[in-house]
Amino acid sequence: MAFRVQIHLRAVLALILLLGCCIFPGKGNAADKEISIFTMQLKPMYTDYMESVFKAFEAKHPGVKVKWLDFPAQNYETKLLSLVVSNQAPDVMNLPFEYMLSLRERGLLLELDDKLTSDQKGLYVDAVIKNGCSIAGKLYAVPWYLSTSVLMYNKELLKKAGLDPSNPPKSNSGIIVAARQIKEKTGTFGFLMNFTEDGQIKSMFASEGIPLVDSAKKKALFNTPEAVALLKTYKELFDTGVIPRESMTAEHRRAIDLFKQQKTAFLVSGAQFLLQVEADSKDVYANTAAATAPPIGKTGDFAVDTQNLAIYSKTANPKEAVELALWVTNAENQLAFSKMVTIFPSVKSALADSYFSKPGESARDQARNVGAKQLEKAAVLLPELPRISELNKVMNEVARRIFLKNEDIKAVLDDAEKKWNEILNK
Repeated sequence: MAFRVQIHLRAVLALILLLGCCIFPGKGNAADKEISIFTMQLKPMYTDYMESVFKAFEAKHPGVKVKWLDFPAQNYETKLLSLVVSNQAPDVMNLPFEYMLSLRERGLLLELDDKLTSDQKGLYVDAVIKNGCSIAGKLYAVPWYLSTSVLMYNKELLKKAGLDPSNPPKSNSGIIVAARQIKEKTGTFGFLMNFTEDGQIKSMFASEGIPLVDSAKKKALFNTPEAVALLKTYKELFDTGVIPRESMTAEHRRAIDLFKQQKTAFLVSGAQFLLQVEADSKDVYANTAAATAPPIGKTGDFAVDTQNLAIYSKTANPKEAVELALWVTNAENQLAFSKMVTIFPSVKSALADSYFSKPGESARDQARNVGAKQLEKAAVLLPELPRISELNKVMNEVARRIFLKNEDIKAVLDDAEKKWNEILNK
């Protein structure tokens, strides 16, 4: 039940390909260099923090000015690519790993292996550097903050349904059983899915330990009896109203909204969203607890999402851009950021700080402790996949055919497997 941002960019990306040789780096001025950085949805809540980080960087780099651009999560990559097309590409880009895949395929990311020393690379969590920042064995970003999903649940709704809030579900199947009981006893939805956001079906498969592709990434492997059974279960939840009909159109932020409004009992998402629950619905927050999220399949590992900082391949100031990325992601700055919101640093020394094991009774305290423990067994959920936008489109069509058109699940997966194989072998 991971929640990710939908990407529909084929037209924009096609334009980038046509303009590839005509995209020039921004102007640089030796006397007063401007380094731009593009981030996701940090204004206005974290404006003071980010501006203090940039001012400190400028103080250490006379003659360098930081231009900060920030954009909401919705249509984030579309906005970023429009800047590239209009010759206003930012030097430093805040990118989740999946966004990196599509940008790297089009030559828009600077390779960083020769830009960082071994000691600098060694500062970061090894698994994140290897699996969340590298593509085809080459480094294209430094990790910024990490997020691992936790299980957030409404204690009052569980009580009303006859469930024990001190013993929440520990698996996806357990959440589903509880969701059915909550719907039956209270009329409240169990949780919201986002079936057509960013090819979510593939993430559902991966979360259950169903492999997506072979090691060569040339053959789809998801068409299994386990996948059929999983989709059959969610189809039943959808048809019986255990989960809302808007699960076919909703994006991840809608799941947070419904939880804040006490219209769903469970939310499996990044612990940082508890800050929004607390700010917007104090009564719901007071009734919220956080527990360990379901692990990936039978591995015992927990999925980690990474927010990375990558460098535009045509930047006029690669040295300063890399220095800014390293500054924003250093241990001191990441630890300070993590104390403002329940996220986790990617620098090993900051992650080892006693703050992350500090006891507490609030939902945010619980989420911080649970998340830090989960990161000890962190794994990037999805493999590095080529042509990710095309693959996602196929998975979104899988959802529409099964949940809206009531087509045979096995037949739909047969078609999806064929289409994935065609895409993987282009």
